[in-house]
Amino acid sequence: MNVAPAKEKKLRGRNPESNQRKTHIEKLISERLGELHRPYQTRDQFCSADGMVHVFITDSKGTYQTGPWFDMKKAHIEDLSCRPHAFVIFIQGGNDVFLVIPIEELQAKLQFHREGFAGDGYYHLEIPRGRSEFHQIPGWDLRQYRNKIELIPLLPR
Repeated sequence: MNVAPAKEKKLRGRNPESNQRKTHIEKLISERLGELHRPYQTRDQFCSADGMVHVFITDSKGTYQTGPWFDMKKAHIEDLSCRPHAFVIFIQGGNDVFLVIPIEELQAKLQFHREGFAGDGYYHLEIPRGRSEFHQIPGWDLRQYRNKIELIPLLPR
């Protein structure tokens, strides 16, 4: 994986299984974008070397009882929405099960569905077992984003 060494951040405090899943997704992203940079405070947000494509990765905190659920800071969503090409990747518990959602589509849905926004500054989004939509955004079929890494532009090297 091509992550700029000067921008590398320590991955302390992360669940080892989550770290492995995120590393796998980072590799898929770097195959499309080339060298990745981490110019942000968070270890889960990357950009292409030219700064044109930005990606935020969030891993499921679900259990067998609850199904996949995610949390993401409102500030990260707002920052990403100012970028030319930005995506959130929601890992759903395995290396090969993830959603690639363009930030403008996510933000458009969130502005009309405030249920997922908690008073702590985070959005909390849950995908109920056996469903393909966020509980907090009913009717939004997420199957169109499943494993769609090709939504992230392929940059020339």
